[in-house]
Amino acid sequence: MNTKHSGRKLFPIIALCFLSIRGNGQSTLFYFTSSPRSWIGQGQTVLATPAIGFSILPETGIYAHEVGFVIKPSNPNDRWWWIELDCPPVDLTVGLYANAERLGGNTGPGLNFSTSGRGDNTLTGYFNVLDISYDANHTLISFAADFVQYDVGVADLWNQGSIRYNSIIPVPEPSTYRLFGICILVFCIWMILPNPAKPEPKGR
Repeated sequence: MNTKHSGRKLFPIIALCFLSIRGNGQSTLFYFTSSPRSWIGQGQTVLATPAIGFSILPETGIYAHEVGFVIKPSNPNDRWWWIELDCPPVDLTVGLYANAERLGGNTGPGLNFSTSGRGDNTLTGYFNVLDISYDANHTLISFAADFVQYDVGVADLWNQGSIRYNSIIPVPEPSTYRLFGICILVFCIWMILPNPAKPEPKGR
Protein backbone atom coordinates (compact mmCIF):
# COMPACT_ATOMS: atom_id res chain seq x y z
CA MET A 1 0.00 0.00 0.00
CA ASN A 2 1.30 3.46 -0.88
CA THR A 3 1.21 5.22 2.51
CA LYS A 4 2.07 8.60 1.01
CA HIS A 5 -0.84 8.36 -1.43
CA SER A 6 -3.18 7.23 1.38
CA GLY A 7 -2.03 10.13 3.50
CA ARG A 8 -2.85 12.53 0.69
CA LYS A 9 -6.38 11.10 0.52
CA LEU A 10 -6.80 11.38 4.30
CA PHE A 11 -5.74 15.02 4.63
CA PRO A 12 -8.72 16.45 2.71
CA ILE A 13 -11.13 14.36 4.81
CA ILE A 14 -9.62 15.71 8.03
CA ALA A 15 -9.69 19.25 6.70
CA LEU A 16 -13.29 19.05 5.54
CA CYS A 17 -14.34 17.62 8.89
CA PHE A 18 -12.50 20.45 10.60
CA LEU A 19 -14.18 23.09 8.48
CA SER A 20 -17.61 21.54 9.03
CA ILE A 21 -17.45 22.08 12.79
CA ARG A 22 -19.91 24.81 13.66
CA GLY A 23 -20.14 26.90 16.80
CA ASN A 24 -23.39 25.33 18.00
CA GLY A 25 -22.12 24.96 21.56
CA GLN A 26 -21.89 27.81 24.02
CA SER A 27 -18.72 29.82 23.80
CA THR A 28 -17.02 32.54 25.81
CA LEU A 29 -14.45 34.61 23.95
CA PHE A 30 -13.26 38.09 23.14
CA TYR A 31 -11.92 39.02 19.71
CA PHE A 32 -10.78 42.29 18.21
CA THR A 33 -8.76 43.67 15.34
CA SER A 34 -7.65 47.27 14.90
CA SER A 35 -6.01 49.81 12.62
CA PRO A 36 -2.27 50.40 13.00
CA ARG A 37 -2.85 53.96 14.25
CA SER A 38 -5.55 53.07 16.77
CA TRP A 39 -4.78 54.33 20.27
CA ILE A 40 -6.52 51.36 21.91
CA GLY A 41 -5.90 48.41 19.58
CA GLN A 42 -2.54 49.61 18.19
CA GLY A 43 -2.87 47.43 15.09
CA GLN A 44 -3.29 44.25 17.09
CA THR A 45 -5.56 41.31 16.35
CA VAL A 46 -6.34 39.31 19.47
CA LEU A 47 -8.43 36.24 20.21
CA ALA A 48 -8.85 35.64 23.95
CA THR A 49 -10.52 32.47 25.24
CA PRO A 50 -10.50 30.55 28.54
CA ALA A 51 -8.86 27.65 26.69
CA ILE A 52 -5.69 29.69 26.22
CA GLY A 53 -5.57 31.14 29.71
CA PHE A 54 -7.85 34.19 29.62
CA SER A 55 -10.67 34.82 32.06
CA ILE A 56 -13.63 36.69 30.59
CA LEU A 57 -15.92 37.84 33.35
CA PRO A 58 -18.93 40.13 33.58
CA GLU A 59 -18.08 43.29 35.47
CA THR A 60 -20.68 45.41 37.18
CA GLY A 61 -20.00 49.03 36.38
CA ILE A 62 -21.04 52.20 38.11
CA TYR A 63 -23.80 52.73 35.56
CA ALA A 64 -27.15 51.07 36.20
CA HIS A 65 -27.80 49.71 32.71
CA GLU A 66 -24.24 48.80 31.74
CA VAL A 67 -23.13 45.38 30.48
CA GLY A 68 -19.39 45.14 30.89
CA PHE A 69 -16.62 42.55 30.78
CA VAL A 70 -13.03 42.39 31.90
CA ILE A 71 -10.66 40.20 29.89
CA LYS A 72 -7.72 39.08 32.03
CA PRO A 73 -4.67 37.15 30.80
CA SER A 74 -3.19 34.36 32.90
CA ASN A 75 -0.18 36.60 33.58
CA PRO A 76 -1.55 39.63 35.46
CA ASN A 77 1.36 41.73 34.15
CA ASP A 78 0.18 41.28 30.55
CA ARG A 79 -2.32 43.61 28.94
CA TRP A 80 -5.96 43.54 30.12
CA TRP A 81 -8.99 44.68 28.12
CA TRP A 82 -12.41 46.01 29.03
CA ILE A 83 -15.57 46.29 26.95
CA GLU A 84 -18.60 48.19 28.25
CA LEU A 85 -21.95 48.83 26.59
CA ASP A 86 -25.16 50.55 27.64
CA CYS A 87 -28.09 52.63 26.44
CA PRO A 88 -29.73 54.46 29.32
CA PRO A 89 -32.31 54.79 30.68
CA VAL A 90 -33.23 51.18 29.82
CA ASP A 91 -31.50 47.80 29.78
CA LEU A 92 -29.92 46.55 26.58
CA THR A 93 -31.96 44.28 24.34
CA VAL A 94 -31.18 42.53 21.06
CA GLY A 95 -30.68 45.08 18.32
CA LEU A 96 -28.35 47.56 16.61
CA TYR A 97 -27.22 50.61 18.58
CA ALA A 98 -25.93 53.31 16.25
CA ASN A 99 -24.28 56.64 17.05
CA ALA A 100 -22.61 55.40 20.21
CA GLU A 101 -20.63 57.81 22.36
CA ARG A 102 -18.18 57.24 25.18
CA LEU A 103 -19.97 55.41 27.97
CA GLY A 104 -20.52 57.62 31.01
CA GLY A 105 -22.77 60.63 30.83
CA ASN A 106 -24.28 59.45 27.55
CA THR A 107 -28.05 59.65 27.06
CA GLY A 108 -28.06 57.27 24.08
CA PRO A 109 -25.91 54.25 23.19
CA GLY A 110 -22.68 54.14 25.18
CA LEU A 111 -19.51 52.23 24.30
CA ASN A 112 -16.09 51.90 25.85
CA PHE A 113 -13.37 49.53 24.64
CA SER A 114 -10.18 50.16 26.62
CA THR A 115 -6.98 48.45 27.67
CA SER A 116 -4.33 48.73 30.36
CA GLY A 117 -3.33 52.39 30.61
CA ARG A 118 -5.18 53.35 27.43
CA GLY A 119 -8.68 54.76 27.11
CA ASP A 120 -10.52 57.23 24.88
CA ASN A 121 -11.72 60.55 26.28
CA THR A 122 -14.08 60.78 23.31
CA LEU A 123 -15.16 58.23 20.73
CA THR A 124 -17.84 57.30 18.24
CA GLY A 125 -19.03 53.95 17.00
CA TYR A 126 -21.83 51.44 17.13
CA PHE A 127 -22.61 47.99 18.47
CA ASN A 128 -25.01 45.17 17.74
CA VAL A 129 -26.42 43.09 20.60
CA LEU A 130 -27.16 39.61 19.27
CA ASP A 131 -27.94 37.72 22.48
CA ILE A 132 -28.69 38.79 26.04
CA SER A 133 -30.40 36.94 28.88
CA TYR A 134 -30.68 37.25 32.65
CA ASP A 135 -31.88 35.04 35.47
CA ALA A 136 -34.57 35.96 37.99
CA ASN A 137 -32.01 37.92 40.04
CA HIS A 138 -30.94 39.94 36.99
CA THR A 139 -27.62 38.11 36.83
CA LEU A 140 -26.29 37.92 33.29
CA ILE A 141 -26.60 34.41 31.84
CA SER A 142 -25.55 34.90 28.21
CA PHE A 143 -24.42 37.75 26.02
CA ALA A 144 -23.18 38.35 22.49
CA ALA A 145 -22.33 41.64 20.82
CA ASP A 146 -20.20 42.98 17.97
CA PHE A 147 -18.81 46.50 18.09
CA VAL A 148 -16.89 49.13 16.16
CA GLN A 149 -15.16 51.96 18.01
CA TYR A 150 -13.46 54.98 16.45
CA ASP A 151 -10.91 56.56 18.78
CA VAL A 152 -11.71 60.29 19.21
CA GLY A 153 -14.26 59.86 16.42
CA VAL A 154 -11.63 59.43 13.66
CA ALA A 155 -12.58 56.80 11.08
CA ASP A 156 -8.95 55.75 10.51
CA LEU A 157 -8.52 54.95 14.22
CA TRP A 158 -10.89 51.99 14.24
CA ASN A 159 -11.26 49.00 16.54
CA GLN A 160 -13.62 46.18 15.62
CA GLY A 161 -14.47 43.28 17.88
CA SER A 162 -16.83 40.75 19.39
CA ILE A 163 -17.66 39.61 22.89
CA ARG A 164 -19.31 36.26 23.58
CA TYR A 165 -20.33 35.01 27.00
CA ASN A 166 -22.04 31.61 27.28
CA SER A 167 -23.51 32.27 23.84
CA ILE A 168 -24.11 30.12 20.77
CA ILE A 169 -23.83 33.12 18.43
CA PRO A 170 -20.71 32.70 16.23
CA VAL A 171 -18.19 35.47 15.68
CA PRO A 172 -18.62 37.07 12.23
CA GLU A 173 -14.89 37.55 11.64
CA PRO A 174 -12.92 34.51 10.46
CA SER A 175 -11.60 33.02 13.66
CA THR A 176 -8.14 31.61 14.11
CA TYR A 177 -9.62 28.13 13.86
CA ARG A 178 -11.35 28.77 10.55
CA LEU A 179 -8.26 30.37 9.10
CA PHE A 180 -6.28 27.37 10.22
CA GLY A 181 -8.84 25.10 8.60
CA ILE A 182 -8.65 27.04 5.35
CA CYS A 183 -4.86 26.72 5.39
CA ILE A 184 -5.20 22.98 5.89
CA LEU A 185 -7.66 22.74 3.00
CA VAL A 186 -5.37 24.66 0.68
CA PHE A 187 -2.50 22.42 1.69
CA CYS A 188 -4.62 19.34 1.07
CA ILE A 189 -5.65 20.52 -2.38
CA TRP A 190 -1.98 21.08 -3.16
CA MET A 191 -1.20 17.58 -1.89
CA ILE A 192 -3.80 15.81 -4.03
CA LEU A 193 -2.98 17.64 -7.23
CA PRO A 194 -0.92 15.48 -9.58
CA ASN A 195 2.76 16.23 -9.59
CA PRO A 196 3.98 17.67 -12.89
CA ALA A 197 5.62 15.00 -14.98
CA LYS A 198 9.36 15.17 -14.86
CA PRO A 199 10.96 15.40 -18.34
CA GLU A 200 12.78 12.31 -19.47
CA PRO A 201 16.54 12.79 -19.52
CA LYS A 202 17.78 13.33 -23.00
CA GLY A 203 20.23 10.85 -24.38
CA ARG A 204 23.72 12.02 -25.19
